[in-house]
Amino acid sequence: MIRTTLEQWLTLKEVIDCGGYARAAEKLNRSQSTLSYALSTLQQRLGIRLLRVVGRRAELTVEGEQLLAQARVLLNGFEGLEQNAGLLLQGSPLRINIRIDAMLPKPIIFNALEQFHLIYPHVHIELVEILRGETAKELAKGDGDIYLCADLPESWKGESEYLLDIPFVAVAAALHPLLLLGAPLTFAQLSHYRRVVISERLHSDNGASRQLESQPLWSFSTFDSALQAVRSGVGYGWLPLELINPYLQKGELVTLPLVTGTTRYTPIFLVFSQPQSRVGAVLREFADLIRNQASGWI
Repeated sequence: MIRTTLEQWLTLKEVIDCGGYARAAEKLNRSQSTLSYALSTLQQRLGIRLLRVVGRRAELTVEGEQLLAQARVLLNGFEGLEQNAGLLLQGSPLRINIRIDAMLPKPIIFNALEQFHLIYPHVHIELVEILRGETAKELAKGDGDIYLCADLPESWKGESEYLLDIPFVAVAAALHPLLLLGAPLTFAQLSHYRRVVISERLHSDNGASRQLESQPLWSFSTFDSALQAVRSGVGYGWLPLELINPYLQKGELVTLPLVTGTTRYTPIFLVFSQPQSRVGAVLREFADLIRNQASGWI
């Protein structure tokens, strides 16, 4: 049989967190005598002294510290239960499935998630990275609630909005033979050297890919692997500026002096799996956090 109540443990928590009975009573909108009675009853039912008074301040005993630590877990669980009930009432999901393009700068998504957690600490997040060229397949599967992706297919009829452009820069290792040819480098010169690419799909950018169709390619499934390949000197590649900037600053990688188009830009779009008018407050708030992070990204 349970001898204590959730309200008693909540009272203990607030008295300690607020630094005393007066502030806790104000926060809980109850009298100090009510709080004192609740804690006295709690200690009597447990048969353990939880509090001691030091001056005008109530402090936990060793036993009180141990038990309150366990009680906090339960209190947080009940808080999450009530928040989830409210979200369900609003028609919002308790789990968000996010699909992001691997080229998206990680601070954008991580900063947004950190802020989101402060608002909805009990909502579960499932985040899956997708490669450039996989957008159409992922949208067709429909497993995500929100997509942050490039290369929207022409057949896509759902809602989407532009977020930001991701700059890609042509780079090679500092001792790569291309850097000995002098500037500017033409696409004809590039075609004789191995190119490192992401995934098997070679995209058309300003007609460059048509000129490079016959060149040797090394294809990797992740940007990190492609970066390491370029750093090792096995080839040159177009890589996201945010990813390679530390290596450019250290001189490990060098921007190729091309005759034209040293930097290319790939747009990232925010896509909902269903019309925004039908999604809950949780998804809308997360989308707003992403928009704010993207707008401040340079």
